Amino acid sequence: MNSTSLDKSKEGEIDGLKGDFSTRLVIANTLGKEMILQAYEATSGKWDGSPPAIIPAGTTISTRIKDGAIEGSEGWVRYKVALGPNQDTEITINAGCQVIGENKVSVSYNHADVIGQDYLVSGGHPAVAIVTLFPKA
Repeated sequence: MNSTSLDKSKEGEIDGLKGDFSTRLVIANTLGKEMILQAYEATSGKWDGSPPAIIPAGTTISTRIKDGAIEGSEGWVRYKVALGPNQDTEITINAGCQVIGENKVSVSYNHADVIGQDYLVSGGHPAVAIVTLFPKA
């Protein structure tokens, strides 16, 4: 009889799969306004600390979700940006490194008429998701 057990005795090994299934999230804020943290959650794994409380205009930050479950790592972070009078918007970024399947990143917000985005995610392990937010001309 074969049985599968979750063996976490070796660092970076999940059920016999070796590797780092964490997600490195890089956010470049080129909006010209600071981004203020509203909420964040790891739906798989756990945050390595917390995302920065503020991302100043013109800066790039890096944060990480560590793996820790058979699903790898996945989570989201939400920032608020005051674009102008009556133009506050919340930007939600989801990212994840899958043990099986493709790594992912997505960005959602309102005021799509004034915010642009560019993003990519690596295909390997650990995942690196890079998101650049910029004002639309």
